[in-house]
Amino acid sequence: MQSNATIMKTKLFSVLFLTIVLTSCNEKKIYGELNKDFPEQRWQKSDAKTFEFTIEQEARNYDVNVHFAYLSDFQLNPVPMTVSITHPDGSEENKEINIVVKNAEGKETGECGGDYCDIRETIFKNEALKKGVYKVSIQQNFNGAYLPNVNGIGVEVIAQAD
Repeated sequence: MQSNATIMKTKLFSVLFLTIVLTSCNEKKIYGELNKDFPEQRWQKSDAKTFEFTIEQEARNYDVNVHFAYLSDFQLNPVPMTVSITHPDGSEENKEINIVVKNAEGKETGECGGDYCDIRETIFKNEALKKGVYKVSIQQNFNGAYLPNVNGIGVEVIAQAD
């Protein structure tokens, strides 16, 4: 029969091990922000969303993704956006992206839980980014005054394995 002290040590070790494993899994994501400021789930045409992140390790490659959160059965497909990136040296670049929310068969392409869906669209894939502060601005390009059924827009930066 095991003593209470042995059982407690085993439980403590298990919790510590699980914490280390879960923390290690998140080490690769160095930045993630989702702006959910969309009154009545409407993204106004004039409302560009801006994010800022810092690259501290120049010797790694990174993925930079746009995170689009929306209500399922989204009517517009694809969703046109302009992503403007200001690099640490002050140079700027614009990327036009089209987020495909439904495939050719009409099925959601995002990860959906009930009525809420998320899609991540890559703007940089396995790219060496210079050290410093980056500013990313995202503007929706829908022809109407606002884009309906939007829950959030964000940016994620993921460091590739060494």
